[in-house]
Amino acid sequence: MQSSTRPPVDEVVISFGIDRIDALSGPELSQILGDLWPSHRTVQVQPPYSIPPEFPQLSATPAFPLALQQQYQYSARYWFTSDDSTEVIQVQPDYIALNWRRRGSAEYPGHDLMREKFLNILALIDSRLDQRINPVSVELTYVNIFDASQVHARDLTLFPDPSASFEVGSISLFRDMEISGSFCGRTHVNLTRGYDPEKNDTTFLLNLTARSAPFDDPNETHQGMEYSLDFLGQAHGQILEIFGSLLTSDARRKWGLA
Repeated sequence: MQSSTRPPVDEVVISFGIDRIDALSGPELSQILGDLWPSHRTVQVQPPYSIPPEFPQLSATPAFPLALQQQYQYSARYWFTSDDSTEVIQVQPDYIALNWRRRGSAEYPGHDLMREKFLNILALIDSRLDQRINPVSVELTYVNIFDASQVHARDLTLFPDPSASFEVGSISLFRDMEISGSFCGRTHVNLTRGYDPEKNDTTFLLNLTARSAPFDDPNETHQGMEYSLDFLGQAHGQILEIFGSLLTSDARRKWGLA
């Protein structure tokens, strides 16, 4: 059972968009994963995913690369799920990700450990390839699920006072990010209504996603592994800051975040 003293984190995803590596496809992946393969033997094939680019001026609708349609014809994204179903390693020729998912009594291991696992996966894959992994974009996502009791307690400042007779459908917010005074990405906050079939009750999903601007200028220093890790660290810090700002003082005390 989920502890009432921990924030309601349900899923976390760290992902890098990378320069295309054709070897990251098909049956060879089980060999490339090496020591990770025996503990992640449940395989699913999914449509490819491209990290949407972030630009200084936010458009009314997200801009998805045209390459997404092209990739769909000849690329696939492979999910390698751990024996306890809490971890998913995602691999496609231009994308690598690590998911943690709450299953049963499993508790979120924390950003530092998950980051370390992700880097170990990158290092393992890199060691088995002729072509080095070169990140071109970064995405970090946290999904938090709030049940009816947490809505009633108004753990989030976005939940209206029940006396106001408002219902929440969806709410979207965003905040830009900078590194060395230059735009480097954006954190999106989306609160959407959901449903828990086991409890037959309404839930709310708070999705916080920090996403980098594309590293597409060879003359810029905003590219490569070191910059990607710098962005990942800043993204995690901003997500924590935003999450804390959305919690009521009672919720922060309850979850030890005061």
